[in-house]
Amino acid sequence: MRKYPVSLHFLGSSLAAVTLLVAAGAAAAERPLNGQAYRIADEAYKAFAQGEYDIAAAKAREAIRLRPDVARLRDLLEKAELARRTAQAQLAFNASAASYQALERRDFAQAVEQARKAVDYLPALPAFHIALINALVANGELEQAEQAASDTIKPETPSSEALLLRGAIRQQRGAVEPAQADFDQALSGAGPANRRGIRLVAADAALANGDPQRALRLLEPLQGGEDKEATVRRALATIMLGRSDPSRAAPAFSFPLVSCTSGPDLVSACDIKPGAASADPGFLLADQAYRAFASKNYALASSKAGEAIQLSPRDLGYRRLHVQALSAQGLLAEAEQAASTSLADFGNDADMLLARADIRKRRGNQVAAKADYAAVLNAPDKTPRTEIAALIGLGRKEDARARLAEVSRSPEKGSELELAYLALQAGDNQDALDLFSRAEAQGTLTDAARHDAAYAAAHQGRNEQAIGYLNRTVDAAQAGHLALDAQQLYDVRRETADLERRWGVRATLSDRAVAAAGTGVPHGGTIDGKDIAAEAYWRPFGVQDGALMEIYGRINETISGGSGVPTGTATAQAAFGARVKPFSEVNAILALERLVPLGDATSGDWLARAGFSSDTGLDLHADQTNWLSTHVYAEAGHYFQHPQNYATVEGQLGRSYLLGASGSTLVLFPHLVMGADYDSTLIEHDKKAIGSGIGTSMRYWFRQDYYNAPRSFVDLSLQYRWRIAGDKRAEGWFIRLSASY
Repeated sequence: MRKYPVSLHFLGSSLAAVTLLVAAGAAAAERPLNGQAYRIADEAYKAFAQGEYDIAAAKAREAIRLRPDVARLRDLLEKAELARRTAQAQLAFNASAASYQALERRDFAQAVEQARKAVDYLPALPAFHIALINALVANGELEQAEQAASDTIKPETPSSEALLLRGAIRQQRGAVEPAQADFDQALSGAGPANRRGIRLVAADAALANGDPQRALRLLEPLQGGEDKEATVRRALATIMLGRSDPSRAAPAFSFPLVSCTSGPDLVSACDIKPGAASADPGFLLADQAYRAFASKNYALASSKAGEAIQLSPRDLGYRRLHVQALSAQGLLAEAEQAASTSLADFGNDADMLLARADIRKRRGNQVAAKADYAAVLNAPDKTPRTEIAALIGLGRKEDARARLAEVSRSPEKGSELELAYLALQAGDNQDALDLFSRAEAQGTLTDAARHDAAYAAAHQGRNEQAIGYLNRTVDAAQAGHLALDAQQLYDVRRETADLERRWGVRATLSDRAVAAAGTGVPHGGTIDGKDIAAEAYWRPFGVQDGALMEIYGRINETISGGSGVPTGTATAQAAFGARVKPFSEVNAILALERLVPLGDATSGDWLARAGFSSDTGLDLHADQTNWLSTHVYAEAGHYFQHPQNYATVEGQLGRSYLLGASGSTLVLFPHLVMGADYDSTLIEHDKKAIGSGIGTSMRYWFRQDYYNAPRSFVDLSLQYRWRIAGDKRAEGWFIRLSASY
């Protein structure tokens, strides 16, 4: 029910009576009026008494010109003007009421006519302008409604309600970008009471435009389950994000209702009611399914998607989600059957064909997979994304890149973000990164896509850009905008720490320890003695897509040894060299260094080294208190000036245990160990030695921050080995204390 002010007619009559009384009482105190001044003043009073306030005001002004000393004439003019404005306000309210009544009768032409009268009578009242805009929209006069809204929006006092309505009109007329600008301006200038309504209307427009990410940004402040209208829209946006083409799931834009009321004080108060958010019967279940899938609860996702299909059997998006969830669980036979059922019911849907092709490929059915990929290319609803993915599936990567280039030049190429993912599928990281950058500049880069953009940048060796993307990924995850579990978030921080590292220091104190790349002392195997080494290194180019180069310097010394083994400063030796990790995916190291004698018992030489390592579970785990860990390291080297060949290998298998409360970085690693070494210069002893045993190590990680995983550690390792073959040096205690900063 709309509220209107009480009738203002009584105000004019009251003012007339008061004016006449005041005039009569003041006459005795002033020099009497006479002549023409008296006649004109008399006409003014009579016009006022008859309600002719325009005439009364005009006559009063003329009388004041003749007799400016008479105060009661100025009082008459003031009251005549007030009464005139009051009467106009009454006429305006009457016309506005008539306009609303015409709207209720669906007589839209009459509603427009009466609304225009209300604006003409009282143009300063925003409520009447809003009523006129509503009437014009109802009458289908969108162009005139947009102009009326523009006339209401004054630079000095922009009306949030008029901006909102103009944005809604422009949305209806297909002017998406100007509409978004109006919504944003309305939101920035709105009071607290209207911000919620504006956010909901702007989110409706974003959903209608197939832009669920913008909708979610607009809805972000409206958190909490009690705001059901925001919850429904957030669910629709989540569902759309899960679609391969969000625009295909876009609901129609529903025009909002903006109604304003005014009281006797002529102050307007407006209420914004967004249109109803449309949804199919299964969308709430589908929303739960998409959320479960994002949380990697694939069993729940497949269950909820199946229930959504029961309510909305013709929604292909729900069927695709069901297939994806089954596939993610490893239920490939069930996933293939669900895809085949959907294809049988609805024909060759390109997305479903592509999903089944990928499943068949994983199951080893290459012939059937290629048949599905080929069918995608002939599907009537194929998109550039599905077409390029099918070309890649058929092994036609050059064709895929050519198609991507063609799509990029098309006037209807779609979003930069979609093209970026197409480039990734085609294996073109450079183009993908450029497209991600353009999407970010346009404000369309999603939080999940920013995570992918970081790795595209890292693959191109653009580490600073990658670090920026990774940092914003952490921000989004911590703010709850991006669904990353604890381990995924830790992995992002670990990648950041690795990309940021440009230098480091390592040190090792060992007792009968096996040489290790970098800080070990390459004697050619296990030595009976205590050895200390320290190294500093610099990465001039940083990490380049997993490959790297390091320039390093090392000092080492034997501090105690067996009978006849030199120790102390006489054994001090320096080394300067360079090493490279040439492969991104294989942890192989090649090094060449110059040995420089510092003590009398050492000599200069050139040493070439090659190493390989493979680790699983040696880093911290953010989501577990214990986990399987393995470590394998092998190295071979050759001295040139004093010919010697050596080789060493060590393997560890065990389980790591996190010690302390949640958030601790202290790890215990009990393990089985097997080691072997070879030294070509040994004469009195067997050149080889093989041993196996048990051991434990304790590692403390430190130097972490908000964006970086721990970058440094101290590690103490204790092992006992039994000789299996070769020299007796393979058995006994092996101790190593190492640090990395």
